[in-house]
Amino acid sequence: MKRIVSVLLIAVLLILTAACGAESALHEETFDQVSEQTTPMTFASLHTRPADAKKLKKIAAGGIVELYVDPVTFSASVRETISGQYWHTLPPYIKGQSDAAAPITLTVRKDGVRNHWNVQENSVAFGKAKFEKLADGTGIVVTYDCYPSLEEAKNPMPSLAFRIGLRYTLADGSLVVHTSWDNLAPNSGAVLESIGVLESFGAYDKSDADDFLLLPDGSGAVVKTAKADTNFTQPLLFQVYGQDIATPTQNYAYSAILPVFGVRHGKSGFAAFIEQGDAIASIVADRRRSGNAINSVGTRFDITPTVLQAKGKKTVVYSAAESYKDPIVLRYRFLSGGAADYSGMAGALREQLIRSKLIPSHAVENQDKLPINITLTATARVKHGIEYTKTLTTTEQVQELLTLLKGKGIDNVNIQLVGATERRSSVQVLTRVGGNAEYVKLQEIVRAQDMQLFLDIPYLTGSGGQRAQNLYGKTIKLPRLSTVSALYDTKVKNTTLRATENLEKSTTKILLSLRSIDPMGLSLSDLDAALCSDYSAGAHYNRQKVAEEIQKQLAPLSTDRKLMVPGGNFYLLRNASVVTQLPSSARAMKESAAYVSVPLAPMLLHGVVDYSFEPLNFEENTDKAMDQALLKTIEYGALPAFSWVAGALNSGDAAADKLDYDSFLSLAARSSETCTEGLANLRGLRITRHTVYQAGVTGTEYESGTIIYVNASGKDAKVNGLTIKTNSFLRVN
Repeated sequence: MKRIVSVLLIAVLLILTAACGAESALHEETFDQVSEQTTPMTFASLHTRPADAKKLKKIAAGGIVELYVDPVTFSASVRETISGQYWHTLPPYIKGQSDAAAPITLTVRKDGVRNHWNVQENSVAFGKAKFEKLADGTGIVVTYDCYPSLEEAKNPMPSLAFRIGLRYTLADGSLVVHTSWDNLAPNSGAVLESIGVLESFGAYDKSDADDFLLLPDGSGAVVKTAKADTNFTQPLLFQVYGQDIATPTQNYAYSAILPVFGVRHGKSGFAAFIEQGDAIASIVADRRRSGNAINSVGTRFDITPTVLQAKGKKTVVYSAAESYKDPIVLRYRFLSGGAADYSGMAGALREQLIRSKLIPSHAVENQDKLPINITLTATARVKHGIEYTKTLTTTEQVQELLTLLKGKGIDNVNIQLVGATERRSSVQVLTRVGGNAEYVKLQEIVRAQDMQLFLDIPYLTGSGGQRAQNLYGKTIKLPRLSTVSALYDTKVKNTTLRATENLEKSTTKILLSLRSIDPMGLSLSDLDAALCSDYSAGAHYNRQKVAEEIQKQLAPLSTDRKLMVPGGNFYLLRNASVVTQLPSSARAMKESAAYVSVPLAPMLLHGVVDYSFEPLNFEENTDKAMDQALLKTIEYGALPAFSWVAGALNSGDAAADKLDYDSFLSLAARSSETCTEGLANLRGLRITRHTVYQAGVTGTEYESGTIIYVNASGKDAKVNGLTIKTNSFLRVN
């Protein structure tokens, strides 16, 4: 007995020792109040580019670009040699401009003060900035030592100071910008919360007719800055890959699936790609309007996630105990003349994304018939007085649907079966749906008909194992991703998120459990809204590390099978074959003559990944709405998509109007035939140009030279001597 007690005591001591040795991932401080201090702009000349470009010092040349530095402001400029146009990191001088523009802005917190600095006032003005050319002649490094005051800048032992390194290099006709930082007073307790990088690069005030900002809104949007827009009343903030729900905040940002943006001004333009730090980035854009004098788009990065919360008369500051430390890397590709439109930018960005292995490089295989994506929901929470889990589609019913599809002439289908599996440590097909054995039989039938079957599995969410935690040290909860339950007017319950450090073990267990059914394809629908930092049990997983870990785990999951992912967040697409629910239009603002949706994401993806938009049966239940959605599918080179259940028709629910496949088989057949007619042998080709001729009338050109004209304007239109009938498309080879 004594021996048993001794062993137990030793075990407890070991556990306690391990727990004590684990550094907390969270930091919490309480203050009477937290004040905000912004450095005033006292040297206006330091915040604007020189009026005379001859005052710039040439540093390097490469391809069609040259790099310069201003010895007075320490800002950089790029000259695009074909047009002779300069691109500056500081905006033009505008009388009364209140914004303290700078190549770098910082939010630095110490004790109960959040300091908002910029390198022009907090470094250059104090004589604490310097630059030196790189030894290989490709660029320059600008170093800013930043202080809260001139007195601190003179102090050999400052109480608060940060060093920012900004390295500009020319490579392959691009400008590559590396940003790094260091705390010069490491014992001060100061924290770098966020950093803005080149937020004013390429900023301009007066617009030419063709000038625009390219934004990652939805699948892409263009702000035509020469056109007035009374709806644009404040800056737009796009958080790349959506909000980090581990950092609860009231600051609303729109989601961006793309880590890219661009500017067209004068005779040239640039396309920018966040090469490193994309998962902690936000893209901020503003245009000339009341209260703002310039058009600009740039980036900000969340270095130390922080939340302030009022508790009684006190303010509690919650923050990550460990900051993001790796460099931030931006790449700017310059284009001139006719290439400096959003199509040319898409082509340049696509090349960079493939080089960085963010999207696949292989071509999609053309087939005689274009596939259609069909999501079938096996089980979902429904409401009939009480809420319960209902079986909506079994494997046997899937077989029956395949027969009906064949009868309608639909021979090429990607079937996504969701809600059919449960998972603790392993994955198995629910008995109520048919179980593993019946799923294997279904899969053989699908394979024999040369179709694809994707089994949806809970990957990041579900019961069992260690949970991810937010900045408050609480378990992260996500709403279950069930559109079908929402249609049944069901209050969708939350689910929890698995700890990031367990993902590798989790992947191994999943792969072992899937051996018995060997799915030909996997769907991971819970990846769409689950990218967030993780502060569980001493873990230090900022969002960038989480994204990289998910990317790493998708490789074995997609080995020898196809992978389907939702939403289109680009960090997920390296191993993807099919993307569902890609946004088809802008979301941040209503479309107008000054704010136009463009197919940026499709131009980046077409030919290497199949993609579809929201299901056509979820459109407003009118022929016009569905026809318009189908035309958008053809215009953007997408696959038609539907979401059905087999049991909806007999359930007596209003949801049957949207989910009953029998009501939409004819539309599915027409969509398959129409999209095959327009797109089938273009599936493996890239989109080289998209043109808006007039409202609702567009042309999409492929690398083969084929053009798809689409007219959704409501009346016949003439383009290039051709008549395109209203609500139709015309293919010209």
